[in-house]
Amino acid sequence: MHRIITLLILMLAAESAFALAEWTRTESGCEVWNENPKSGETFTWDGPCVGGKASGRGTLVWVYVDGDIKRSGRYEGEMLEGRQHGAGLYQWGNGDRYVGGYLKGKFHGKGERVWARGDRYEGEYRNGVFHGLGVYVWASGARYEGEFRDDMKQGRGVQSWASGARYEGEYQFDKPHGHGTFTGARGDRYEGEWRRGRQHGSALYVWPNGDTYEGEYFDGKKHGTGRCRAAGSEKWVTCRFKDGEPVAPDAQPQ
Repeated sequence: MHRIITLLILMLAAESAFALAEWTRTESGCEVWNENPKSGETFTWDGPCVGGKASGRGTLVWVYVDGDIKRSGRYEGEMLEGRQHGAGLYQWGNGDRYVGGYLKGKFHGKGERVWARGDRYEGEYRNGVFHGLGVYVWASGARYEGEFRDDMKQGRGVQSWASGARYEGEYQFDKPHGHGTFTGARGDRYEGEWRRGRQHGSALYVWPNGDTYEGEYFDGKKHGTGRCRAAGSEKWVTCRFKDGEPVAPDAQPQ
């Protein structure tokens, strides 16, 4: 019985979520599509109205109350059948903004979004999400330039951090995956295979002092038999690691 009640609650919640979006009438009587209606929200539209829906170029302004705070949002640009369509500028009440292309109410094509927290994305969108080539810069100073798919880093890209660390290579589902090179802030370098964001497979690792390890990694750690070379030396020796720790005297120092 408890399971049935839980399922019913989840179904009702899902229905409520899908029921949120609706047509909303502006003060001029022209309707616009509202993805997230709020209680007491009002809209004004100063552009053309075709077939009862906002169409053409104009400015759409909405005002709502968030707790005790009165907030407003604004869209300046092109509309088609009540939805943003074409080029436009969208400004949220919290200070976020987007300028670029739209298709049937969603970000589409080239655009730039800036968040009030300081993050910024400039690049391609598809159906409302990052998709294609783009650059994302975090307020912290980190930066990613490369391919996106369905709002995630996917394909080839380069990410750098304010510390000086840098990764260049392949991504899958927002994480390093495939072949890539990571250079640490200390000057160490890992060049090789990655799996789900962790070093995994064959690789070459160079310590900041120039010592080198060539061998296998497992789940982010050196693991297995490889070969090592001291800085300034041409001689390679066999070395073994287990869970990131040397297990033989001939392993190079950490």
